[in-house]
Amino acid sequence: MINSFIKKISKFFYPISQVLILGNNSLRYLGIPKDELNEFGINQFKNYLRQKIIKKEYFGDFTEKVVEHISNFYLNYDKPKNLDNWFYLERIVYLMTDIQFIIPLATEIQNKQGWPLHIYINSYINKKLIPSEIKIKKKFSR
Repeated sequence: MINSFIKKISKFFYPISQVLILGNNSLRYLGIPKDELNEFGINQFKNYLRQKIIKKEYFGDFTEKVVEHISNFYLNYDKPKNLDNWFYLERIVYLMTDIQFIIPLATEIQNKQGWPLHIYINSYINKKLIPSEIKIKKKFSR
């Protein structure tokens, strides 16, 4: 049983790790250029949604409605008084975390009801890996 699980995991992660290492991946497409970080605000947040997540080719006439709905959800959650660029960048992180991890995890939990399932949260930040111009205010938590 455990051997077949390990084979499934290695078959899945090996190609992904190769793609990530070789640099030919869609994660670069989702990034925000460094020179846009300081000016990132509500308009950039919504443009990010339109250009990278909620494309007109997928949502058609409902694109703007979906952009507004998603924006309202992420921008009104635990909203601070000071809405600086880091607030909007953090909301992009929340959105991408939900898309890449939380939604698949919730789907997996629903599919595996009755199976023992353990979830871990890693809250350590290795500041040596972060460029000095990107200030880390706190660990990521929700």
